Amino acid sequence: MKLTDLWPVRWGMALWVALVATDALGYAGLTLTYKLGFSPEHAPSPWNFPWNVPLLGVTPLWDPILSLLAGVVLLLAVVLILRRKRVALEAVVAPFVVLLFLLVVRVSRPESGWLHAVSIAYQQSHYFLIWPILGLAITILVCLALLQDRRIPAPR
Repeated sequence: MKLTDLWPVRWGMALWVALVATDALGYAGLTLTYKLGFSPEHAPSPWNFPWNVPLLGVTPLWDPILSLLAGVVLLLAVVLILRRKRVALEAVVAPFVVLLFLLVVRVSRPESGWLHAVSIAYQQSHYFLIWPILGLAITILVCLALLQDRRIPAPR
């Protein structure tokens, strides 16, 4: 029996991939809104985040565009997971690798201040890194379940 034959597992995987897609699309939307000039720097709006303006100013345009593409492919992966298509594995792994690459690029920029913020949060609570590690582990488990689903032949 395949793990993905159970509908709660399949729907849980689809929900998780949809959450990752929402995160990628949200980042891309906010960043592109700023980069393309649709959100003035000092205008009062719910999209105005003054603490992010220096970082958004140095963010290259390809970063949110890649994030947007990854989010769209992840939404496609949700449909493929629910329809039990074999190509669902590639539709999850490829954008996941792209998003990990983008995270490494963002963290490596000195102006991001991300590493300093993480070290301060880690000093306040050692449990701070549980959520990012747990998110990474869940995504890897989804990929492993899709890989197992692909390896086990369908019953005749």
